[in-house]
Amino acid sequence: MAGQIQTDDYEISIVDILAKLWRRRGLLVIIPILTGGLGVLALLLMATQISAPVVHYVNLTGIEKGCYGCSVMSR
Repeated sequence: MAGQIQTDDYEISIVDILAKLWRRRGLLVIIPILTGGLGVLALLLMATQISAPVVHYVNLTGIEKGCYGCSVMSR
């Protein structure tokens, strides 16, 4: 019997693990919320600094007549 190892000392209790997690429930809730909030804030700050090219198409309806503002000037 002296050579046998008692397995009672090496058992893992789920109840003990859940009790430890329940004691730290505030941190387990706050840390993901803060991390997510910081991620959203960083995403919004990076989105405002990205420049996208803007292309404007100009339709010159009076170009066939040789005048660019004929419809506006004739009023």
